[in-house]
Amino acid sequence: MSYYVEKFEKHKIHNLINQIENLLSQDNLNNIEKTPNEQARIERFELVFRKVKKTINSVDPKSISYKSLNNLYSHLQNAYKHIRKYTNNKNISELNNMDNYLDNVIIQINRINNVQTPEDVANLKNDVTNFRRSVGQYRTNISNKYNEKKEELDDIFSKIKNRKKNLERNLNKLEKKIENDKSRIDNAIQNAQNRISEFQEQFSNSQEKRRDDFEDFKNDLNNDADKLIDRLKNNFGKLQEKLNTKEKELEDEIKSQYESYKKIFEEQKEKVEKIANVISSTGMSAGYKKIANSSKWAKRFWQAVTVLSIWGLIYFGIRFINSFTPMIETTASTNWPAFFARLIVVSAFGSLSAYSAKQASKSLESERYNRKMELELASIDPYLSILPEEKQHEIKEDLVHNLFGKQDISYLKLNKEDDKEIDEVSPHIVVKAAKNIFDYFMK
Repeated sequence: MSYYVEKFEKHKIHNLINQIENLLSQDNLNNIEKTPNEQARIERFELVFRKVKKTINSVDPKSISYKSLNNLYSHLQNAYKHIRKYTNNKNISELNNMDNYLDNVIIQINRINNVQTPEDVANLKNDVTNFRRSVGQYRTNISNKYNEKKEELDDIFSKIKNRKKNLERNLNKLEKKIENDKSRIDNAIQNAQNRISEFQEQFSNSQEKRRDDFEDFKNDLNNDADKLIDRLKNNFGKLQEKLNTKEKELEDEIKSQYESYKKIFEEQKEKVEKIANVISSTGMSAGYKKIANSSKWAKRFWQAVTVLSIWGLIYFGIRFINSFTPMIETTASTNWPAFFARLIVVSAFGSLSAYSAKQASKSLESERYNRKMELELASIDPYLSILPEEKQHEIKEDLVHNLFGKQDISYLKLNKEDDKEIDEVSPHIVVKAAKNIFDYFMK
């Protein structure tokens, strides 16, 4: 096999021709609904492809330009890609691009030298004969159609002439009618203008008359207004005199009522002040009573706690002593954790009894102080009511300094000192008791 024959047979254009034949034989391209324009473009692609296939099959491998063959392959492949995309997306722009590449394919076909066969020459003769026959038939058909169209045009021309005559007659009638209507409209316009002139003249006369009537009415109205103003001025003067008189009488009456109301108010004010003093004293004494009652219940509570703590101290003290009796009689070692645990319990009850006793004492002192203040505040007002007002104020000023603040301050100081004594004494008592018990058991 020759080198060029082998090179030509291995060229990629043969595979591309097979791919295009498979695409054209598929039903996808034939079953697509196409417009006449799209159908014509697809038929052009098939025609160009048949020509390419025929040219490739009849070419001499030794006389072909492979550069032209490669260009033909490139353009044909691009045209094939676009028509394949068209079968998928039905986009008309793909056919437009395909047409552009087909133009390049046709140019490249003409650059390839292919051998003309006797069959091609015979086909050319048949094509010329068929062309001449087609031209003769076309000429005959054209002559027949010309005669038919000429007769139709003659009929149409005659109809147009008749239509023109009818239109001219109708136009003359219409012009006459327009002239008549124009004269009638001119008469109507003239009559309307005459009527407008008469109306304007009548309106001018009426306007003059209305102006004169308005001036007369205006003068009459001014006269009536002047008379009304004079009458209102007279009535206003009389009304002002009456109002001044009435105002003076009302002022005198209000002054007399004010003096009487003022006197009554002073009397009621004195009564209210007395009642307010009694109420304030009663309220203050009620506050001291409330605190005294609270201190009373607190006293009873702490007394009960003191009694219970003493009983607990006695009970656990006895058990504490009894629990160490075997330890003294025997030679066994002392259980110090148990010893200190019982000691802490006894100390706690001792501290609790001392604290509750002191709290009970403080509650008793608070109750006595508040009872005293309650009795003093409740009994001072009846005593002061028989004294003069100035004397009452002097006594109340002295009581303010004596009652409010001093006793409370001294009471608070006493409580603080007692609390300090408890804080100092309670641990001392507990430690002393623990020491005595320890000495007792160590003998």
